[in-house]
Amino acid sequence: MNESVTPTRDYGGPYLAWAFLCEREMIERDGVHSFIRAIDRLVHVERGPDAPVEMPVITFPMSLVIAFRAGQARGSSTLVVEIESPSGMVAGDPLTLPVHFEGEDRGAHFTFYLGDYPISGAGLYWFTVKLDDRFVTKVPLRVVYQRYTS
Repeated sequence: MNESVTPTRDYGGPYLAWAFLCEREMIERDGVHSFIRAIDRLVHVERGPDAPVEMPVITFPMSLVIAFRAGQARGSSTLVVEIESPSGMVAGDPLTLPVHFEGEDRGAHFTFYLGDYPISGAGLYWFTVKLDDRFVTKVPLRVVYQRYTS
């Protein structure tokens, strides 16, 4: 049986243009953005006879990049990002920023520089993106720990 997906209603915007994690963003002189090393998976390796059984806390330089296009949306909104650890708990305070939409193809671009973000264990981390308390998307980060003792 051929099942079709029913499209959701188009509310006129704002529309998500992109949301992903990367190591670095560069903005060229002409205003064009370049994203270096887009990531959704990290593998941490410990080697040697003393390699810990559990993954130690590590840090990794990364940024969460989010962009919207306004469509018919006009005015101010609030962007909120919550980071969910593999245990399901929200880690720390949410990242919150004001957004202003001017309409049409005009948009809003955000780079949350997370610095050397502390990763406290293996598993699936989720970066939940909301606009005015409305769910927009989730960005995954899978962290894998590999231990070699020989």
